[in-house]
Amino acid sequence: MFPTPCVPAVSPACSSTSPVVGVAAAGSTDWRSVPGLLLFPDFCCEEEEAKVVEWLDGVSPPWRTQQAGVPTKYYSKQFGVVPMLQPRCTRLPDPSLGEVAFPTRGPLASLVTRFQEAGRPWSAALRGFEPNEANANDYRREEGHFLAMHWDDRKFYSGPICVLSLLAGATMTFRLSAAHRSNLRRAAAAAAGGASPRSAGSAGCEEQVVRLELPRRSLLVQTGAARFEWQHGIPESQDFAGPRRVAVIVRKAGLFAPKPSRATVVAAATAGSEVADARDSAVVVSVAAALLGEEESKRGRSQHRCGSGRGEEAAVAVAQQPPMDKPAEPSEQTASIAASSSSSCRGTRKLSSALILSSQWPDPNVSAAGLVTQCRLQALRDALSLRVTMAAEGKPGTAMGRVEKQLGVHCVRLAANDEAAIREVVEASSPQIVIFDGFNVEERYSHFIRRFAPGALRVLDMQDFHSLRLGREELVEKGDASLREVAAYRPDAGSENLCRELASVHRCDCTLAISEAERRLLVESYSVAAAKVVAAPWGYPAPSGGSMPGFSARRGAMFIGNWRHRPNRDAARWLIE
Repeated sequence: MFPTPCVPAVSPACSSTSPVVGVAAAGSTDWRSVPGLLLFPDFCCEEEEAKVVEWLDGVSPPWRTQQAGVPTKYYSKQFGVVPMLQPRCTRLPDPSLGEVAFPTRGPLASLVTRFQEAGRPWSAALRGFEPNEANANDYRREEGHFLAMHWDDRKFYSGPICVLSLLAGATMTFRLSAAHRSNLRRAAAAAAGGASPRSAGSAGCEEQVVRLELPRRSLLVQTGAARFEWQHGIPESQDFAGPRRVAVIVRKAGLFAPKPSRATVVAAATAGSEVADARDSAVVVSVAAALLGEEESKRGRSQHRCGSGRGEEAAVAVAQQPPMDKPAEPSEQTASIAASSSSSCRGTRKLSSALILSSQWPDPNVSAAGLVTQCRLQALRDALSLRVTMAAEGKPGTAMGRVEKQLGVHCVRLAANDEAAIREVVEASSPQIVIFDGFNVEERYSHFIRRFAPGALRVLDMQDFHSLRLGREELVEKGDASLREVAAYRPDAGSENLCRELASVHRCDCTLAISEAERRLLVESYSVAAAKVVAAPWGYPAPSGGSMPGFSARRGAMFIGNWRHRPNRDAARWLIE
């Protein structure tokens, strides 16, 4: 027997640390204020539950702490269509990468088949639902696992979301507020079978919160407004009713190829160029120059198109690509046309200006970061003969004067969060490339650049993998971590610094990593698209004249570094002790 949908129990309030408010305070104590939400208890029996969990624990892929390349604060494994955030697309699973197809046999497949059985309480809600993607999430209460408030991606997934709770129940929070409104269009909501964003369930209330108790072995179905308008999550580990909860989320994912990205156009436009080493900062900016010509053609700026003939065809081919919010098939001719016209583009279209934004003026005599920034300035000026402007929040002084006089860079002092000042700088410099000196600078100024210079290429100069360094520093300060543990440390989704740093990387068109090791870490551990990240190290030129003594002829040790940088102090202490 399968009972009819029950009325989910409503908890009186969220925990004190939850970012949402209690149900009573929000003025909504009725679960029906979440239109399109259905709950079916006892969807499976205890024996079926045990078989599914045993199958999940034993089958490939292994449990991981990431989904779609994004770090998670729980264990997860994925089956079927693979969603990718960078580039934004979906694809079929690739067995050579350890990816697994959506199961068609076995205990999980048997439960999914039950969705389509006629005469069941859920039959009407799931009629025509043909899932092709499933995530299994393994939550451990004692490890502090949680599920952040979110909407399931509107572009990746269509139709309902089905959530099967195994081993333990949980209390799920649903939130609708003016501060966290869905960007779903009314037409899309109607097509999904739900109310529009101005539905009765959401009208006239700044924030509504409903906390629903999901019993063990129950099936939750989200459709309409519950799917597209209300955020959902399990924001506290104490919201899990047992030490381990396994949730199986079943969805229908669309298949669509990525739109040709800026990096793709760069790769095509620079194919066959006579570049010996594409990892120095000067060549990175040269690549940006080739890209910018294509981007401006795509935006319809005919005065900047690269000559005529094949160059014009390339501009038209790029401009005719479908918009990002629709599934797109990549143009077969775009890459080849761009490649064939690359030489003429570079010959007739040349960059003229660049802007670097920083929190302080670079001083190569004080810090390695200052030397890195000086290298970038020299590359922009000498390798490309650009007109370079640098704007920083630091006080005028020797360092600022050196940048102006020795490097020939126009310097402007900025006040933090001064919109009028940054607009004046952008309008005066008309930058085609904007480089952010660190992710915290990108956080402060990128939204201004998007508004005032939407056509500029945005480049993040990491300078350092800050979340990695700060996490290792925390381990060192605790005093009980071995050198091996410190070296093996990698920040996860619980690191606020990592989330901020990765967000900055994804907002920019290109990222300069300070070393090959950090470039590989971004690509291999955090699934940043390889085409977006370049290792751009720095260094002094080799001394000319004379010969260096061999190792056997040397004595002692020298440590180079100042004490302002905390890792330097730790390194010196470690060497001495």
